[in-house]
Amino acid sequence: MNEEEILTELLEAKTTSQVESIITKIKSEFGDRIELKPVGGRDNNAGTIEGGKDPGRGIIERVTNGIDAVLDLEHLRHGGIPDCRTPKEAARAWLNIPTRGLFELSPSERKDIAEFVTLTIEEGDNRYKRTVQIQDTGIGIPADQMPSSILSLGESNKLQKYHLMGVYGQGGSSTLAYCTYSLIASRPNSDSLHTQNVGFTVVFYEDLPPEDFKQGRYVYLTLDGKVFEADLPHGEFSEGTIVRHFGYDLSSYPGPVGPASVYGLLQHALFDPVIPFFLDDRIHKNRRVIKGSGNALKGAVDLGDAKGPTLSYHLPLYHAPLGDFGSIGIEYWVLEQSAETYPIKAYVNHYRPIILTNNGQSHAELSASLIRNKAEFPYLANRMIIHLDCNKLTPNAKRNLFVSNREDVRKSEVYKMLEDELIAALKADDQLNILNEEAKNLTLKEKDEKAEKIIKSEVAKILRFYGFSTSEAIGGPAGKIGATESQTQPVRSKTSHKLVKSIEIHDPPTYVKILADPPIKFYPEQRRYLRIETDAPSTYHNAEDINKSKVNIILEGDSLRRSGTTPLREGRMRIILDCSKNAIPGSTGGIIIEISRPGLSALNASVPYQIIEKPEAAPDKKKLTVPNIRPIPVGGPDDPNWSRLDWPEDITQVASSSNLGEDGLIVYYSTVFPNFSNTYKKFEGRDPALAQSFEFRYSIWLAVHSLLIEEDKKQIEDVDLFEKTEFEERRRLAAIATMFAANEVRSGQAVSQLEIE
Repeated sequence: MNEEEILTELLEAKTTSQVESIITKIKSEFGDRIELKPVGGRDNNAGTIEGGKDPGRGIIERVTNGIDAVLDLEHLRHGGIPDCRTPKEAARAWLNIPTRGLFELSPSERKDIAEFVTLTIEEGDNRYKRTVQIQDTGIGIPADQMPSSILSLGESNKLQKYHLMGVYGQGGSSTLAYCTYSLIASRPNSDSLHTQNVGFTVVFYEDLPPEDFKQGRYVYLTLDGKVFEADLPHGEFSEGTIVRHFGYDLSSYPGPVGPASVYGLLQHALFDPVIPFFLDDRIHKNRRVIKGSGNALKGAVDLGDAKGPTLSYHLPLYHAPLGDFGSIGIEYWVLEQSAETYPIKAYVNHYRPIILTNNGQSHAELSASLIRNKAEFPYLANRMIIHLDCNKLTPNAKRNLFVSNREDVRKSEVYKMLEDELIAALKADDQLNILNEEAKNLTLKEKDEKAEKIIKSEVAKILRFYGFSTSEAIGGPAGKIGATESQTQPVRSKTSHKLVKSIEIHDPPTYVKILADPPIKFYPEQRRYLRIETDAPSTYHNAEDINKSKVNIILEGDSLRRSGTTPLREGRMRIILDCSKNAIPGSTGGIIIEISRPGLSALNASVPYQIIEKPEAAPDKKKLTVPNIRPIPVGGPDDPNWSRLDWPEDITQVASSSNLGEDGLIVYYSTVFPNFSNTYKKFEGRDPALAQSFEFRYSIWLAVHSLLIEEDKKQIEDVDLFEKTEFEERRRLAAIATMFAANEVRSGQAVSQLEIE
């Protein structure tokens, strides 16, 4: 059995048992000439290789390695000219990828480029252990360089190659932890002038004697101390690299499409890839071009795709400065309301729809709670996707923000600045306020005012008993801190955003307005988004290059600085203004917006500004305003609300959830939660009126707890961790609420105004 025959059999193998049989034959054929060498050249390599937590993310790293190989080949062919400082620049220069993205290519153009990299999934051992192969037609790796490149850990092979995505030299190795065997084979491209033999080896985990070693190690096969080499015809193995995984764990991605599929994972994890590539899913008989959810949201449709999304709103990418840390690109989409509870599930993880990318690859995903709670758009959280493009952050900022496995962010200074900027941008967008208002009106049903008033009164009593100072706001901003019992007038709800009329666009334009009441007040180091309205076409303004824009921003005085703008869309845009930390309170100036019109006088609008002292932060007091409260029973997994709330199917795992918005607190509670259900049935057997009273009292206790939870969410920093434990906490409280409510019913305790008529 020679090396050519070994490689041929490995390429044809489908299962781990077939690979094991081949390895047995190799050891029998070559005897002591076979040696196992540790991946990365060190025995203690398991910790590095097993650092990832998601087998799907490991596949992503192998795909990006394939894309890097393609770009490296183009770098070689073009002699490194021009000097491309990012992978996207390289793709534009050498592969003619449009500046704005893959969505500007035709389907046939995307298909042609996608042939460079292919991810193939085959049946393998069983439904949980598949055979997964990543093949590229890139630069390839000479056999003698494989130990220091694809079989290395933490080498600096890509550290000075700005045209490549990889940095750490270990991302792809995480796939070794999720499979039984990996075949790695590569033939250098003929342009590289290296020997044209195919270098190959098999990687696997080797158990070591437990009496001598705490754990095993990852090793690869060598012959006479080197990786194997085969002189196969190009028709049997073309130039480039194949990494073929046997027994790969894809148990979390069994579907053909959607969130629980490799297709869905690739689309959202490679949100805006440098180049497209192919997914050849032979299990579901599906071969599709992967171009990323970002491009799909912008209208790119390829063979096999469903029609593109129907959008209520899209704000194109613009960049906002983050001081010494560079700038962050912000763009977002709001999908139209539909029968689907989470229409965004087709594009992103609907729990984490805020995608942070670098070179088009997702490096982290943030919770929808940021949209729901911090930006205060609870009715858009299930329909909104936000893309934060981190390409223009400084290297120091990226190091501060990202972890090396590209699966999370550090809650650092950079993250805080980024989050603050995003929230400010969202809150300043009138269109989002309009859409949130529309969604609220469609979602909320007619309320029972009498029952609501009773519940609010009882909740306020319980809160006061436990030491809170409360007031009962009618229609007020839900959960407002700082209200007191001494208030004699009800707190009115803040003015809802009126639905603005569409602007009729003219060229040349006829007017421009600054939407702000004069004087606009700034305090030192404050950033504000200033809203502008005009009937000028969107082509009049270039948000990325002010020198190409017909919109001129003039700032009178030394206190303010223009830091950026959003694109001009449908007659509306925003300018980002920063107030100097040295600005002197009491000083004044002016803001002028000027729009040039060819052959006509310029349009302009102005507004004065004033510098004020920075307001003191509100004291942290243990005071609450009790909002309007509406309990809604959910009758089990068949209830439409159950699936809409995305509750687990196991009825023992969920007791309640809540949503706090401008119209108050909605408390959803499960009527099949065992503690509640069993007690309710006992009362019902005695007297239906007792059961009804028990349920009402139970809902009051849940409302108290839900209000406290919603307040806690505003104070904590790690919302993700809080949400992971929230269901468990609510179950414990529901058990306690059952006892309290039952005891109240048994004792005949009066509840003022509470008896149900």
